[in-house]
Amino acid sequence: MADVHHDIDPMTVLDDLATGCPSGRAILPDWHELYAAFCGHIGDTADAHPVTRCARALAELRARVQPDSSSQHYEAARLAFIRAVDDWAQAQAPFMAGCDDSPGAAVDRMAAAHLEAVALLRNDGDEQTVHAAWHALGTRANEWTDLVNEVVYGQRRNAQGPMAMRSGPFDSDQK
Repeated sequence: MADVHHDIDPMTVLDDLATGCPSGRAILPDWHELYAAFCGHIGDTADAHPVTRCARALAELRARVQPDSSSQHYEAARLAFIRAVDDWAQAQAPFMAGCDDSPGAAVDRMAAAHLEAVALLRNDGDEQTVHAAWHALGTRANEWTDLVNEVVYGQRRNAQGPMAMRSGPFDSDQK
């Protein structure tokens, strides 16, 4: 197993809030960038997007701590990274004030789903369980995309979720 990179500090990421969003950098990364950060491909350099740095740190933190861990240090670090993402979004995303969801919690949920899917794939989980885990990760990626569209572009999400769009006046079961 490769050595995990541990030197991403939430306070360093929070310092980036003062500098704002550099020209040419997206306010929030897309799900592909988060996934690359979870895999350890990006997010480990000082010039990386603050959110991908936190995404990578959350995945690394979760990977090295047992899921049932009640370590106060673990929980404090996890919450600090979540807050760092939330603070970045609050400072940079023009429609964040109207959003009830936490971008940091969304990144954390996606990191957890990624680690679960990879663990099942590596440990020869049964086909249905592996498929369900990767589907859950895809669902989290879609949720992230919807959240970004809401806080960056003001495109409100459907409060009932994607399934609510299935019934309407033109559906065949409507009389």
